[in-house]
Amino acid sequence: MVAYVGYRLRGGIGALIAATAVLLPSFILVVASTIFYLQAGEIPAVNKVFAGFIPAVVAIIIGAATRMSKKAIKGWREVSIAAVAAILLKTIGGFYITLIVILGAGLVGWLCYQGKVRKTLAANPLPQQSEPLNIKSIVIPLGILAVILLFSLLALPLGSDSLAKIFATFAGMSLMLFGGGYVFIPMIQEVVVNNYHWVTQSQFSNAIVMGQITPGPILISAAFIGYVVKGIVGAAIATVAIFAPPALLMVTMSHLLDVNRCGSFSKSCKKYLHMDR
Repeated sequence: MVAYVGYRLRGGIGALIAATAVLLPSFILVVASTIFYLQAGEIPAVNKVFAGFIPAVVAIIIGAATRMSKKAIKGWREVSIAAVAAILLKTIGGFYITLIVILGAGLVGWLCYQGKVRKTLAANPLPQQSEPLNIKSIVIPLGILAVILLFSLLALPLGSDSLAKIFATFAGMSLMLFGGGYVFIPMIQEVVVNNYHWVTQSQFSNAIVMGQITPGPILISAAFIGYVVKGIVGAAIATVAIFAPPALLMVTMSHLLDVNRCGSFSKSCKKYLHMDR
């Protein structure tokens, strides 16, 4: 979202500056906290502090899930989708089940709600493009994202703790799922704790705590994991990998949205964007 705001204000450079500004303070705080944690984590007093944070973070996550459910689960269809997803994730779990749940829910949603969507579009038709779309502005970023995704899928033979493996893992995860940081937590846990054994379960829980108590997004916890594996460089690569691909996707789709809404930056659209700024 921050990348989108920066893009609307000052284009690609604005998106980069906005995303960096919102992540850099949290990144510094998480890395500093990680260094302290790794050096003093065996001290009983420090362990007690983190033991107190964890229940509070659990309460925050439960609160977020409750608010999301009130907005999204409104009928028997939504209840059924949520129930099946919960059962699969609880009884089987794992990366692939998570991915299957997301894709399956999308397919079920398309089948169940396509009639409702058609009625909505018929009542509120989308504006027509007045000029052709600048294909390069869409194809090039999507091509970069496709290469990143392909690289992440083919990165299995890489060294288990190499910088390339860190980038491929976090970049791939950031492109495969959606729904925000809270939805992302089980998937990251499955990969970095159960599959690659980069961190222990206790360390992962404390990483989530650090991500939650800093002023930035919860997925800044990737910096903790990257630091444990490869130091400060690993922390930087993990952070860039988990935030850059979705930010690029957001900027690309927002450009497409502007074209669909206003035509290819016609005079009226330029005036509209100028007023927004």
